[in-house]
Amino acid sequence: MADTSGDDLAQQRESLLRQKREALQRASDVDRQIMELDIEVESEKQAEESPSSPQSDARLSDRDSLGQVIEMLTAQEERGAAVQQLVQTINQTLGESGETQRQLIANMDNTIGTLANQLAALHQEVRAEFQQTASSRAADEDSRRRSEQAAGQAAAEQQRRLAQWQNVIFGPALAVDPATADVRQQLVDQLLDGQPAACNLVGQLLQVQAAGAERLPQLLQDLGEAYYAWRPKSEDVVDPMEQATVAMVAEKTETVGGGNTLEIVRPGDRFDSSRHDSKARGAEVTAVHGWIVLRSNGKVYTRARVSVQ
Repeated sequence: MADTSGDDLAQQRESLLRQKREALQRASDVDRQIMELDIEVESEKQAEESPSSPQSDARLSDRDSLGQVIEMLTAQEERGAAVQQLVQTINQTLGESGETQRQLIANMDNTIGTLANQLAALHQEVRAEFQQTASSRAADEDSRRRSEQAAGQAAAEQQRRLAQWQNVIFGPALAVDPATADVRQQLVDQLLDGQPAACNLVGQLLQVQAAGAERLPQLLQDLGEAYYAWRPKSEDVVDPMEQATVAMVAEKTETVGGGNTLEIVRPGDRFDSSRHDSKARGAEVTAVHGWIVLRSNGKVYTRARVSVQ
């Protein structure tokens, strides 16, 4: 924008200078004509004749013409002076404009330099902030990975301990039985929640796991009643956990000796007072609260507690 204005002013100056040179040339021509007229006037004065003669009238006419020429020259000189004054004013203006342009350019250079410095500082600030953010994100990512790793290790340790607890509670065979995995996990969860029925059953299982041949028969009756208190049985359905527990007991009695076995009672069975125990009278078992513990010879050691109708 500043360069275009400077070109326009230079063109105007050149045009005015050209007009000035033309005006000065015209003024020089007029001066030459004036000198020639002065010479003619001087000659006429010397050869002046009578005023009434025809030659005198012609000379008067020439003088009138000369006066007009002098007036024209005076006007031309005044215009030339005005033009010269205008040229001087333009030259001064152009000089001032050039100085103003130089000042504007200097100011623009200073402003551009200031902006460049500000941009450089901003770039450094953004770069530093980016590096700080990247470092913070890297640290957060590392912390997250460490947390996830720690959580994974904690979960793995918890699973390992849970597997150990299940091995202690249910025995080596039942603890890895896939058919009872969900029910065993439910029992352990309820144990951790402190539910009384789950706590009682786990306690009975632990006693059976630790018992010898002398205490085992009575513990089997308590185990059956604890099992059905935790998992009531009022319908004749297949219960894998029930069957697996009976198998675990059979393995235990075979290991420690004694030969006791368990017999499962089912809802709908006919009530048998020699095998079932009920405070009410009835002919049919409606709910099971324990199992029958048999001796090694097959005779009843303890009866199963049941509900009848």
